[in-house]
Parts: sequence; C-alpha cells; structure tokens
Amino acid sequence: TARHNRLFPFLESQGYQFINYGFFDFPGLPSRGKPFFGNDYFEDVLGNQTIISRYNRDIRWYVASRNFLKGGSRVPPYFIRNKRDHIARHDAFFKGLKNELDREAGQPRFVYVHFLLPHQPFYQDSTGREVPHQVILKSSMTVEEGYLQQVGYVNRMLRQLAPSMVKPSARKRVVIIQGDHGYRLFDRTVSQEKVFSNLNAIYFSDGGYDQLHDSMSCVNTFRFVLNRYFRQDLAILRDSSRYFRDPEIEGRRKNLKN
Repeated sequence: TARHNRLFPFLESQGYQFINYGFFDFPGLPSRGKPFFGNDYFEDVLGNQTIISRYNRDIRWYVASRNFLKGGSRVPPYFIRNKRDHIARHDAFFKGLKNELDREAGQPRFVYVHFLLPHQPFYQDSTGREVPHQVILKSSMTVEEGYLQQVGYVNRMLRQLAPSMVKPSARKRVVIIQGDHGYRLFDRTVSQEKVFSNLNAIYFSDGGYDQLHDSMSCVNTFRFVLNRYFRQDLAILRDSSRYFRDPEIEGRRKNLKN
C-alpha cells in the first residue's frame, strides 16, 4: 500500500518531481539515504522469519550486550554500525529537507521525508548529541527518559526548519508535519485516543485553512489537500483510527507483565 500508493501517480500526471528522503525505496524512486528497511523491503520481511535473522534480531544483541556488561571492553560492532547509520541518516535527511525548503524550482515538487523520531532506539539526546554506548547497553536511561530527550531534539529540529517552511516562495506551498502514531508506551488499559494523539500540523502558504478542523485525523489530510489545490472531489471520511490487537502478542505481553 505504501509502495504502490495512488497519490504518487496522480502527482506525476500533474508534472511533479519526487524527492525521496524516506526509509525505503519507491518504484523508480530510490531513497536519497541508506534505506532503513533495505533495498528490497519484501525480501527483508520474508528474511526476518529465518533462523539466522531471528538469531541476529532476538538473541545476538543480548549475548553481545551481556558480555559487555560482564566486563567485556569490546562494544558489539553491529551496534556501533547501526547507531552510526541511524544518526547519519537523520543528519542527511535534515540537511536535504532544509535545502529543498530554501531553494526555488521551476518544476513543482513533492518532497517526502521520514524521521524515526521520537522513537526507539534513543541514540541522541535533546541537543542532538550522541548518547554514549555504555548508557544504552547498560540501560542506564529509562525508555521514558530516552523518549523525552528525543522529543526535545525533534522540537529543536522543527525550530530550525520553521523559518524555511514559511519563507515566501514563488509557488504556493503545502507543508505537512505528521506523526504515524502517538506515544505507544502507555499501559494497554489507556484509551486509544491517547495512543493515536499523533502530531498533525499543516501549513498552507495562502492561508486557506477554512476547511480544516482541530480534530482532523490523518485519514483526511491528503483529501483536503487534493480537494483544495487539485480540484478533486474526494469524500471527507469520518475522523477515526483503528487499533488492531493480535491475541498472541497481547498474551505474551500479559505474561511478561505478570
């Protein structure tokens, strides 16, 4: 549904250029950074079910970190590599987005950027400085602390980007800052409303906000944009979210909690 979405072909028919700073490649539109999900997401999904992949994902990190915690001086190489790639990816995406916001172009553009922030793993603090390996491997920082540090970092990034977002431009501009979900680490007894309270901020350079409302969910974001600027007649859906529960996963979580 992401790779073969209906938005991209439509914008392409309108003469738009695509710029992808995303976490995976789209058909004919590779990411301008190292993909988080690999060059072939579908193969990665299948590969994740193999014994080797499960060992690397679920066991290897634990064995390596336990050895480190017992006095081993060698930080697992894969941990350093993943951390380095994660930070470099976000730095490159931030600079790329800033450049696209600051430059004028004759052709209309759709710029897609995906930051895994605020989100585990918590590799950076509120100033963007790298969290030491030992703090992460020894779990010296709680999940709540790590999350709040990254919220501070995201706020810092947005303050740096905001002037470029709203600067006057020859072409009308739409900027959407949207989270794919809200804070997920609540106890499962917390209402779904809090889990889905994700950031959804929209900027129209012409100030045409008359059709928007504060409680709008992400399901309608591009419907409003396409209706207003591309003269489409898409139905506005009921603002809602769906939480799908996996009985097996919920059972494991309950057992761990007990």
